[in-house]
Amino acid sequence: MINYLLRTTFILAAILIALSRLNSLYAQEDSYLSTMEIGGFAEVKNNNQAAAKDRAVKDAIRRAVEETVESTLSPEVLLNNYSWISNIYSNSEEYIHSYRFLSESFDEETNIYSVTLRITLYPSYIKSLLASENILGNNREARQKVLIIIRERGLFSSNEDDFGGKIPAIELFFAEKIESEGVSVVDRDTLGDDVDITLIQKSIKGDVPSAIQAGLLSSAKIVIMGNAVARLRGRNVENPALSNYQANVSLKAYETKTGKILGARSEFVTIANDDPELGELNAFIAAGEKIYNSFISGIIEVSLRQDPTESSVH
Repeated sequence: MINYLLRTTFILAAILIALSRLNSLYAQEDSYLSTMEIGGFAEVKNNNQAAAKDRAVKDAIRRAVEETVESTLSPEVLLNNYSWISNIYSNSEEYIHSYRFLSESFDEETNIYSVTLRITLYPSYIKSLLASENILGNNREARQKVLIIIRERGLFSSNEDDFGGKIPAIELFFAEKIESEGVSVVDRDTLGDDVDITLIQKSIKGDVPSAIQAGLLSSAKIVIMGNAVARLRGRNVENPALSNYQANVSLKAYETKTGKILGARSEFVTIANDDPELGELNAFIAAGEKIYNSFISGIIEVSLRQDPTESSVH
């Protein structure tokens, strides 16, 4: 964080130090989602407060991710790995589920635009990335064994035509679970660097040869691909104040070297919630948990751990 603050003005730095950390995590430390209230700040340039507000929001999001990282790593590890960790900071918005404004203001004396956000983010996914880097040092490529390609369509999320946008929640969930088993997942940066975007888009839309080719190009041994769909299913019978949200997840797994299909599975879960966005997310995660236990974990165990020479690092 020190390097980041050095890029700001003296006044902005003083404000950040004094006001940035407003509250701590509301959710449990190891929960899939955590929420925090945090401040963001930006200097107004050319009297453009709208642009400053956007930068302040990005500043708050980045600081939320920084706080999660700093709570996980020691200062020494943070300093020694800052070059790699800064890549996480640069892509902070990928690890955010949602946010809402609590307050915003403009200080004419300091020319600073300030926002306070309530941010909900994915701490477990961030920590899984950090854990894999901490264990492997510079040998990250050796563990990149699984490529996940999910076509997610919901009330609030879709990656059907936008690989560069928000990462699907179900994809993040699977990545966290697989990484927690000591098996590496091909990250978005590696996939984008090694595979043409047209091939990726075809894979997302279900083209199996394209997905297998993407797996080969990104050094994956297994490709897990499929669809995740969330729908509103009317009011909950037991509690009419809640709505039902159903998530259906259908997956297939392929061995990239041979193109052999390793298995297929579908699961669905219905969740009741009074918040549409959280209802959709919880349904996706519940369905993801179900299909992970019934399908993905077995594929990983049989296909990646049957050869003792290729056992995962723990």
